[in-house]
Amino acid sequence: MSRSPVRKLSEMAPQFAEGAPYWVDLSAADVPSTVAFYCRLFGWDATDMGEESGHYTTLSYQGQEVAAVGPAFNTDVTPQWITYFKSNALYDTTKAIEAAGGVVRMPPMDVFDQTSIAQFTDPIGAEFAVSQPKKHTGAQRWGEVGSVCWVELQIRQAEPSLSFYQRVFGWTTKNMSMGDQDNPYTLLHAAGRDDGFGGIYIDERSGQVPRWWVYFGVDDHEAAAAKTVEMGGSQLTEPMSVPEVGSWAILADPNGSVFCAFRPPD
Repeated sequence: MSRSPVRKLSEMAPQFAEGAPYWVDLSAADVPSTVAFYCRLFGWDATDMGEESGHYTTLSYQGQEVAAVGPAFNTDVTPQWITYFKSNALYDTTKAIEAAGGVVRMPPMDVFDQTSIAQFTDPIGAEFAVSQPKKHTGAQRWGEVGSVCWVELQIRQAEPSLSFYQRVFGWTTKNMSMGDQDNPYTLLHAAGRDDGFGGIYIDERSGQVPRWWVYFGVDDHEAAAAKTVEMGGSQLTEPMSVPEVGSWAILADPNGSVFCAFRPPD
C-alpha cells in the first residue's frame, strides 16, 4: 500500500535540480494503442517523433510535454514507467552508481542532440534512469494536474537502497510518521533543496518487486480508476485517502504497467 505525502499540486514547482526526477517514459510493444489509452485517460496530446526515433511519442498536456511512450525492446517482461533523474555529468554519475553497487542496464548514449541517457538497476532490483539534458531539458509541466506530481520507491527495507541513492545523488531525507504504520515515510529532497520531490515507502510484508512508482495528477482519482477499467486496464486497490495529503488509486494499464492517479486534498 502506497503513502504519498504530496502537497497541493499548485504549490509544487517543476523539479530540475541536480539529482531530482525530471522526466518519465514507458516502453510498450504496441506504442499507438498505449498512447491512445493514456491520452484518453489524462487528456494528453501525442507527438510521434518519427521512424528514426522508433516512433518514440511525446505526451503533452495543454501544450506542455509531460512524458513519453517508446518501443519495447524486451517484450518478455511487463513494462513499467521509468523515472529519469537529472545529472549534469552522466558518465561520472554512471561511475558513482557502479561504485555504490548499482548495475548498468544500458550504458550512456546520446539521443540525437536532445539528451544523453543511461539506465540502471539499484542494489535491490528497482529500475531507474539518468539523463543529462541538452536541447531537451525535461518535462515542461510537473507537480500539476495532467503531469507527474510525485515519484515513490516501494521497498521492503530501507537499506541498502537509501544509502545507495544518497551516495549517488546526494539526496537529503526527512522521516514522516504514518500513524499506525511501523515504518516512517521517508521524504526525498535534492541536495540543497527544501522541497521534496518524492518518497520511500517501506512495506516489509509486500511481495512486490521493488520499483519506482509514478503518480499522475488528476481532478478525480475515482473517475480515473473507473475509466482505466472501462478501457481495459485494472484497479489494483481500493481508492485511498490521507488527510492533508490527498487521495489516490493504484492502477495498471492494459499491458500491466502500474501507475497511480493522484488527487490533491481539497
